[in-house]
Amino acid sequence: MNRRRTPILAILLAPIAVLLLMQLWSRALVPLYRTVWYSDTVMEWRLGSDRPETRIKASQDAVSRRSEDQQLLDELIVRMQTDESLEVRRTAARSVGGIGSQRPLHADAVDALGELVLTADDDALLSAALDAVGMSAANNRYPDRVVARIGAILDEKHLDWLYRQAAMALGKIGAAQSLPDAVVTNMNALFVAPLRRGEREYLAEAFVESSKGRGLPETTLKVLADAFDQETNRRIRIGIIYALAHSARGYPPATDLISAATSDADRDVARAAQHGLRVVEADRNFAGKEPLAVALDRSQPSEVRVQALQILRSSKVDPAAYEVIVSLSRDIDPEVAIAAFGMFQYLAPTPGDDFDRNVRFPAMYQGMRASDPLIRRAAYGALSTMTVWGMPCSRSSKAVRLDP
Repeated sequence: MNRRRTPILAILLAPIAVLLLMQLWSRALVPLYRTVWYSDTVMEWRLGSDRPETRIKASQDAVSRRSEDQQLLDELIVRMQTDESLEVRRTAARSVGGIGSQRPLHADAVDALGELVLTADDDALLSAALDAVGMSAANNRYPDRVVARIGAILDEKHLDWLYRQAAMALGKIGAAQSLPDAVVTNMNALFVAPLRRGEREYLAEAFVESSKGRGLPETTLKVLADAFDQETNRRIRIGIIYALAHSARGYPPATDLISAATSDADRDVARAAQHGLRVVEADRNFAGKEPLAVALDRSQPSEVRVQALQILRSSKVDPAAYEVIVSLSRDIDPEVAIAAFGMFQYLAPTPGDDFDRNVRFPAMYQGMRASDPLIRRAAYGALSTMTVWGMPCSRSSKAVRLDP
């Protein structure tokens, strides 16, 4: 009799055992694996592996570490400077730049990236150096001689795709610090009389990037304004509009040009001009104020608080602000709550972080039960942008938009 019951009991218990194993895997083993795999000690061991592919993956993973372990960063710099594999050197350089995009780097790391720009004799490695400097420019100041070297690339003979990378690196540096006068003069001259196909367009992209930070010099703004009416490329015209809009506070003619462009025969240009006027208005409203502080200020009108969140969405979001942004999805103002849900896809936690499980997903589930149908729709919309693993869907990096 026992022989007949044993298979039945096993069949009944099997699903329970499988469920328990799944729970153990998802709640204990996976977090433990991530904790160990991304620990400082294991990361350093992986970077020292004899296998180039292991060193490449370790370099990529290092960007996701929130640890400020100097030894790990030093090992990345060594790989960037001396590794026998060109691909490891490129990946390590980009990873150092990625870390620099999150926080200020030690002076040795900044010097190492600058030196790579100055000495790289391979366009692939120089490309990685440009990406790294551009990514880290917001938090790290680069010497004029490094910036001048990047500017000189526009006049040299390189692979075609490198020119755009150089221009974009200059744009990101220009958003954080003043570019040397000679570099500005050369960029203006190349915009007026480009040396190669597409140069005018990627310079426009670079000008937009700089305008979002420090604004543009008056000499550049005048060049852009003078070029607008004669320009036939729609993307360049739109770029000019946004570059002028972000710099309008220091260049009064910009607002008149943008206002006139709202009646442009090209609908996309007219739409960009309408958006540009909102950028000008936002700049007036938020001058000297942190957008997140404005979004949290319940004394402000709804449209101003929503606009503050839109400004955050178009810039790099500080991980320290993630939970505060999520909290706005429970705001008493439904328009603010809806706008906050629209921010969820731009919050990128690091591997092994409990942010999704403890913060983001509970907020979405709460929104899905809200009495306001628009908030429920926004919560479901936020969920639809997430992958099954709860990470944000990445935005395409194939093209750089000219709008903010």
